[in-house]
Amino acid sequence: MMVGFSSSATEDEIKAAWMYLEWMSQEDVLFTLQWGVEGENYTVGEDGNPVSVGDYDGEYKQGYNNNADYVAPVTASRVLGDPEADIRASFPTDLPQTEELVAQILEYYNTRVEQAAEGLAIVPCMFSTVIEAESDYSDTLGSLYVQYRDELTMCSPEEFDSLYDQRAQEYLDAGYQEIIDQRGEAYDNGQTTHLPE
Repeated sequence: MMVGFSSSATEDEIKAAWMYLEWMSQEDVLFTLQWGVEGENYTVGEDGNPVSVGDYDGEYKQGYNNNADYVAPVTASRVLGDPEADIRASFPTDLPQTEELVAQILEYYNTRVEQAAEGLAIVPCMFSTVIEAESDYSDTLGSLYVQYRDELTMCSPEEFDSLYDQRAQEYLDAGYQEIIDQRGEAYDNGQTTHLPE
């Protein structure tokens, strides 16, 4: 999550906000914000990791989604230090298909780790230069995306392939090809977080 400050914020206000974020990112504080109070919001499982008390409704009740909105500037999710433990900790424990879903998520995660080790990009590039075509065409493409998405969702299965090909070409012609070209040029010039080999 990005953190920004108002242009009218004073130096003291910005300093106070940074101090708050630094305090929040301390391991013990972050753990308490995410998990709550032991014996109230969570118990400790056999593996030594916290287990949320799903139906807790006492004095220490956390906000919706385990205070995720509170800690979002510091971290996106609960982190225990082991991918499997992290996935399990962030997943509902009372669903009949929990084990199957956790296994699928772990498989997906492990595949992405392997791809990253091979040097494949698994997240979008962040560009260090302006992609002019994005500014020029974003409104038009955003509107077309909604229109085309709805058309393709509602069309008959028989017409989907031809309609998809038609709409994809129209989308490219409406400016997306220019965006692709400018992004490719920035990538080739080393102006991204993923440098060409």
